[in-house]
Amino acid sequence: MARAGYGKGMVLPLILFLASLLVAGFAFVTQGGVLSDEVLLALLSGAAALVLAWREWRRVSRGYIVIDGSDVMGWGDAPRLATVRRVVKALEVQGFVPVVWFDADVGQSDAGLARALGVARRQVMVVPEGRADAALLAGAEALGARVVSNARYGDYTGRFEWLGTEGFLVPGQVDGRGVELRFA
Repeated sequence: MARAGYGKGMVLPLILFLASLLVAGFAFVTQGGVLSDEVLLALLSGAAALVLAWREWRRVSRGYIVIDGSDVMGWGDAPRLATVRRVVKALEVQGFVPVVWFDADVGQSDAGLARALGVARRQVMVVPEGRADAALLAGAEALGARVVSNARYGDYTGRFEWLGTEGFLVPGQVDGRGVELRFA
């Protein structure tokens, strides 16, 4: 699976960690090798910064995930783009980089949808009607990504053998309590 890269949120904790080590080392040497309060405080600050950096690394290392936007729009009580936005945000919190595919009948451009979803334009694909499922599955294959959808894509099992692989499809639902995604 492709990695999303390191987040900007890792930089500050790593800088704080290194600064804490420098301060602790300097205080230790200048105080004659004594574990003073200053040294212990600097080491504690460094440990906290390291924990923050580790949490950020885990958050951003999940990789890409493909969302069948046309399917997910209907997960709520009525088809709405807001439902897709909720799923996108839930996946981003879990460290995924979502790529959202729509049928052209969604009636909006990829740029407009990207703005509405709060993602980069390159993360939204609008495909001509009747070709969206095949394009979505080919895109997921190219990215090495799972697909968030309640669809089963039965017409494509011969073309994409891995389609039946356990955990490839991530079904879910959205209701008043939040987003539920069932990762296998």
